[in-house]
Amino acid sequence: MLRVWLIADMKSRIATAQKQKQVSEKEATGLIRKNDASLGAWVKTIKGTDDPWASSFYDIMIPTDKSDPEECVEMIFQYAESDVVQTTVASKQAIFDFQLAAKSGEALANAGHNVLTDAKDGTIRITINKHVLMLARLEDELKQIVEKIPGVKGVETSVGENFYQSDIYRKYDFQMPSKILLVDDEREFVQTLSERLIMRDMGSTMAYDGESALSMVDEEEPEVMILDLKMPGIDGIEVLRKVKTSRPDIEVIILTGQGSESDRAICMELGAFAYLHKPVDIDLLTVVLKQANEKVQEQKNKKTSQTA
Repeated sequence: MLRVWLIADMKSRIATAQKQKQVSEKEATGLIRKNDASLGAWVKTIKGTDDPWASSFYDIMIPTDKSDPEECVEMIFQYAESDVVQTTVASKQAIFDFQLAAKSGEALANAGHNVLTDAKDGTIRITINKHVLMLARLEDELKQIVEKIPGVKGVETSVGENFYQSDIYRKYDFQMPSKILLVDDEREFVQTLSERLIMRDMGSTMAYDGESALSMVDEEEPEVMILDLKMPGIDGIEVLRKVKTSRPDIEVIILTGQGSESDRAICMELGAFAYLHKPVDIDLLTVVLKQANEKVQEQKNKKTSQTA
């Protein structure tokens, strides 16, 4: 396996992004920074460091702004033919273990488990990094999932360095939206609602006016929005109209204490997913959020199928 690091100066990257995405220089710069932040987070997860550009992570560094694509490819082929990167019995086993660990991690993630996996000679090693009250039961459940994967010779479990901290292990609930934007000028209400959603394993961000909500739509990319109607500045109906025009994939739940039947009719016509009144029962809101998430996932699956 040859680890190739393709680099370019910012001026060149911006010009390339503008050409590929057909955007302004400012928009291109924003896209690059956002992408770099995402890749940096990925490297930190894999390598445990904040420096995604550490030279020790790579075998070759190629400046793409100073070499044409053909030269880059030729350089990679030359290095790939050198003795140090030729396939050996040990490297084949390492690749097999890497693939097996990835398959195991995927199977566990699909079942809602957030654990670390690696492999050695066909044995999967699972690390549990959050405290769980019934550890033996969780270990049995994890083993049963992984043992079904072809090629797994054995499964070992252990606790990681974060196991003894105060966080409690929870399975991820795929029926719930992972990104919720709460929009309401009543700060105390929004903060309380956010805390109650967190208790149900739903993360959320908060906006206290319509202008902030619209800017956060692009920054946070929420899947579901819970929106009040009566706010200073841009009201909820105008926010709904703008969101469903620019990002129709976001499902919007209206939650208001002052709305009328006329408001309800307008909101549903504009594409709101549901129209609820304050005070809302948290169990009812949870059900509606699940239903909104189901619609979001159905739309994502349709887009994936059409792309494929």
